[in-house]
Amino acid sequence: MRWQVPSPLSTPEEFTPFVHHPYHLLLTLNVDWFQAFDNKGSYSVGAIYMTINNLPRHIRFKKENVILVGVMPGPHEPKKDEMNHYLRPLVQELQDLYFNGFPMMIEGKMVIARAAPFNVACDIPAARKVFGFTGGGVFFMTINCDLKNWRSTMVESVLIEHVDQIKAGLYEVGTCIQGEERASNGNLTLVLLMKQLPCTLTTPQVPSFSQKAHRLCYMKQHCSTMRHCKTFKTALIEWYSSLALFAQETANPHYVALLNDSMWFYEAQRSGRLPSSNRVSWRHDSALNDGSDHDIDLTGGYYDAGDYLKFTLPLAHSIAFLSWGAIEWYDGYTKANQTEYLRNTIRWGTDWLIKAHPQGDVLYVQVGDGEIDNNYWGPDTDIPSDRPSYMINSSTPGTDVAAQTAAAFAASSYLFRNQLNDTDYADLLQSHAESLFNFADTAQPWQTYTTAIAASADYYATNTYTNQLVYAALWLYRATGNSTYRDKASSYFDQFKLATQPISLTDWSDQSIAAFVLGAQVDNDNSKYSDAAIKWLDGIIHGSDICSYTKGGLLWCDGYSDDNALVPAQDTALLALIYSKVDSSKSSDYTSFATNQINYMLGNNRMLTPYVCGVHMNSPHNPHHAGASGGTDINNIDTSPPEEKYILYGAIVGGPDKDDKFYDERNDWAQTEVALDYNAPFQGLVAYQLSLDHVDDPPYVSITEPRPHVTRSHPIEKWLIAVIVIVVIFVVGLGLYICWWKRQAVRACCAGRRNQGKAIEA
Repeated sequence: MRWQVPSPLSTPEEFTPFVHHPYHLLLTLNVDWFQAFDNKGSYSVGAIYMTINNLPRHIRFKKENVILVGVMPGPHEPKKDEMNHYLRPLVQELQDLYFNGFPMMIEGKMVIARAAPFNVACDIPAARKVFGFTGGGVFFMTINCDLKNWRSTMVESVLIEHVDQIKAGLYEVGTCIQGEERASNGNLTLVLLMKQLPCTLTTPQVPSFSQKAHRLCYMKQHCSTMRHCKTFKTALIEWYSSLALFAQETANPHYVALLNDSMWFYEAQRSGRLPSSNRVSWRHDSALNDGSDHDIDLTGGYYDAGDYLKFTLPLAHSIAFLSWGAIEWYDGYTKANQTEYLRNTIRWGTDWLIKAHPQGDVLYVQVGDGEIDNNYWGPDTDIPSDRPSYMINSSTPGTDVAAQTAAAFAASSYLFRNQLNDTDYADLLQSHAESLFNFADTAQPWQTYTTAIAASADYYATNTYTNQLVYAALWLYRATGNSTYRDKASSYFDQFKLATQPISLTDWSDQSIAAFVLGAQVDNDNSKYSDAAIKWLDGIIHGSDICSYTKGGLLWCDGYSDDNALVPAQDTALLALIYSKVDSSKSSDYTSFATNQINYMLGNNRMLTPYVCGVHMNSPHNPHHAGASGGTDINNIDTSPPEEKYILYGAIVGGPDKDDKFYDERNDWAQTEVALDYNAPFQGLVAYQLSLDHVDDPPYVSITEPRPHVTRSHPIEKWLIAVIVIVVIFVVGLGLYICWWKRQAVRACCAGRRNQGKAIEA
């Protein structure tokens, strides 16, 4: 890579893309000037630092992973010749790192690693100063280019012409220097080459790096004027070497990013007063009067989906599944360095559930009015203020939601006690679990909560409370070790005849299979749980009256998959994996099923689409989410704006239809809605992948083609076809009738004539 250096760079016509090599580093050169002293407004200092693009973005700018290349001291910005002087040593090192590389011992073998600038990040003044022209905020680089015949006058027109493609990651902008040609301002010319790429720049195939990077905090070292603390090459090799020491423990960076992004999505769903650590720039403090109609603080918690309602039932289901997945594959979170994000994700939900359970026989189950909320589409800063809260109590019980919330408290209590090492908080959660289960168990009559709370009936209504009671009792047994809960679960299992019920799938409304799998885990001396788990899982996985597979391989269950196709597949995959840890005889079968469903979700499908927002150019671009959309016109949410204003990183959408088709339309909530319970099983599945000794990259990493374009058959077209068919049948029938009638008339006429002739003869 020659940058700001005389003589053009030539490369062979055929080459292996630099980014595809497993040991190559892709660098970002960051340049900026800033005011170093508050009382000296004219004192300007320039910093040059490198970041490594191979790292997932959530750790890319941590100080241990940032290398300060040099500081250009003030009091004034350097002149052009001084700028070239500052950067020339760096250019020479970059040449050496690219052309010669450096030896590294990785996984027991000696390899040659190389490094090269991938992009330059700077503001417009820095672009003018460093590169000799004005441009956008980021300039992309490529490693291979031949610019003998290019001229700097082409640069800005190329950028303007292809700016949309650059943003979409469809083009790569290369950088090279054309000899000694200088721009009008006297700087060495930086020329850009456009080259169409077979894949998006946002998902290159890159090395897998450990999160345990050696701390290279050069900012703290003393730097003399216009000198490097260390040479950049030395610093980079030290950094890379520290990672190689942990090569055997390395977590796949793509799955690390998926896990982190999923918890970023939960942050995007936060309600209430946000902490300073909030990572979602467009999410604000919101709904700060929730609960005021009952003189109780119900602020905080999570918005349920793409709207601003809060429901206890799906939140409790999500917390239980998030906790369960983390309990089973906590090592996946550890390898990915995501345990603190896990703690915060769970606790943001359980802290609100604690608020919603102010006393033993009271549980708030909904905040917000569905009719009002569904008529608002816009940011969280203008949510309609009329937000009533609804509760169940001993006079109007809700057995299902009380039991489900008790299960969430118990599962999270187990996680905080045994994995997150927070005994005090675990004790608090356990006390709420026991109190709430007692309420669910003793409040009469047993009934579903929507019997008492009609406002929830159109959104989250269950059909039963029986499986939730068993599920909650089993979680309490696991969390407390108190055999009373084990015995109660077993008694209810028999009393409600759960094993003989028609096969159903687990989701927020039904915990039957979850109860069977959990029972097999914690009460393994009682074979009835294992028998039921195998019967139901086999019935779903290997086909039943309601479940089959799409042509692309997605589990499809009629009555469940129609509104959110990926959820039944995820929930079943998670439970199958958990059960496979209990019963080794089912391990191969269930693991294969789960892996296939994971891969389908992550791009191995007919749409070439990972159904996770923000991870690939084919990811859904228009999730049904009021806050992320950036629009305010509820009557035109598909086109206002045409594409989502903010990327909803990590969100799982509803998914494709039965023909594996996905239309990415914001108004099609069945396909593009996002929700708390969509991501809950997904995190467990990703943690499972990270826990493996080796896992291949997600399928989307190797997808280079755009998503196939599909068009939706408009309902009126089918209606017209039906009318046409009916008309054709009618016309044909009428024609046949007329022919028959005429034939009969002719026959009658002929018969009359014959009879008349016979009469004359007679």
